[in-house]
Amino acid sequence: MLYPMEFNRAWREAVSLGLTRRTRLYRDEIQLLCHIFRHTKSYLEVGVYDGLSAYLVGACTEAKHITLVDINENKYIVTVLESLGINVETCWTRIEDLELNRPHAWCLLDADHSYEGTKAAYDKCFGLATSIVLHDVEMPEVSKLFNEFTGVKIVSSQTSYTSPDGKVLPPLGYGIVK
Repeated sequence: MLYPMEFNRAWREAVSLGLTRRTRLYRDEIQLLCHIFRHTKSYLEVGVYDGLSAYLVGACTEAKHITLVDINENKYIVTVLESLGINVETCWTRIEDLELNRPHAWCLLDADHSYEGTKAAYDKCFGLATSIVLHDVEMPEVSKLFNEFTGVKIVSSQTSYTSPDGKVLPPLGYGIVK
């Protein structure tokens, strides 16, 4: 296996695969996350979107197994991850219906951005992963939940984020909470 690959190469590949067109992830944030996850063998992602984070974690770490959970099916990212030699398990349903048989080293939780939805997803993922990372930790409701936990916040060096629909949001950031 040629992986883990160097981040800049993986980013260029992600661009060529079209995974960065609608991204809500800043390059510096995801690069740091890949560095933290570098020895990860089993990874869980809740909220797949276009699959950029799943691809970069898969390409830049030692991941052998990735579980993707989302209400929107994304067969493309499954094909891309499998081309890296990664075993992919999918659950195209709501987090509440998730049933997993294996523990994971890390969980990236990027689902519902409401306080209640994020808390319910966190509670569901608790015990399924050694460590949980909340995405969009600077959004008001996710930030409120994050502040109830003891954790480390990673915020992008960018001052704001413009979403594909033109909304200007604060830097999105991650919060490592468990």
